[in-house]
Amino acid sequence: LGWQQSQIPQSLMLSVSSAVLGILLFDSILWLGMLMLGQPAMGGGDPKLAAGIGAWLGWKLLLVGSFLACASGALIGGGAIALGWISRRQPIPFGPYLALGAACALFLGDSIIQFYLEHFFLR
Repeated sequence: LGWQQSQIPQSLMLSVSSAVLGILLFDSILWLGMLMLGQPAMGGGDPKLAAGIGAWLGWKLLLVGSFLACASGALIGGGAIALGWISRRQPIPFGPYLALGAACALFLGDSIIQFYLEHFFLR
């Protein structure tokens, strides 16, 4: 693998902390949505999937993938509601959007972060 032994604990700690961030982020959305809407805002598997994505990709790409998942879910879900294919109260599985966001983050995430930093943050 070519890893130094000193890199293994650091990489393990990054994976664990990124998994914790993923589960905390989506559990917060789940519970806040339940308090505000009076019904579950998402399923219990979404925080677990986000934890796996965080452990796999790291915290930066977890955040990029989560943003892409929310954006694609909002666009596709909003379009389906506007076209009358589904009702506003009908649950839409979020896991496929998380998987799509993670795949996009895996292949395009570093470029997206670089673009963001160059154009919106580091002026």
